[in-house]
Amino acid sequence: MKTSFRYLGLNAHAAWERLVQEHLNLLQKLTNIESAQVVLERQREDTPAFRAHVVLVVPGPDYHADAADHTLTAALRKAVENLKRQIRARQTKRRVNGKSNLQLGNISSRWSSALASH
Repeated sequence: MKTSFRYLGLNAHAAWERLVQEHLNLLQKLTNIESAQVVLERQREDTPAFRAHVVLVVPGPDYHADAADHTLTAALRKAVENLKRQIRARQTKRRVNGKSNLQLGNISSRWSSALASH
């Protein structure tokens, strides 16, 4: 997984990049991440001052999360939790749709065989 970082209003720190990478490795267990774009920002005039914006490039539609908090760590944690919810929701939706498509396939094959016999 390729990860790109942008810092706005603060200096880059290796510790933050390690923290982000740890979170991304956990998300990698849930879905296949091709690349990640992470923007960490500090806005001195706003409250809360720290923002984390994360885009995960995956097969299919990408995942996007934006979170703000009073510390950079908390903002990042909120963004990652948002991404986890999105990933799990999409996986659940696929399972549900897969079942319904399978059921519809069985029903339609019954109808087509019933019509063919007449």
